[in-house]
Amino acid sequence: MFICFQMKILVTGASGFIGSRLIKHLYENGFTNIRATSYSRELREYQDGIEHIQGNLQDADFCEEVSK
Repeated sequence: MFICFQMKILVTGASGFIGSRLIKHLYENGFTNIRATSYSRELREYQDGIEHIQGNLQDADFCEEVSK
């Protein structure tokens, strides 16, 4: 199995139950290029690998920009 740790991962709802646990799992398994649309205090220990972005996911231009 090939895993590319350099690829960007976008997690929407990172402050929620599933999103926050997904980010923790990804970070603990070597992924450090993570973008999150929501951010919680609980994720502060992973801040070096998480880029916090804010915007409206219903906005097509925003979605295109964050998925680059």
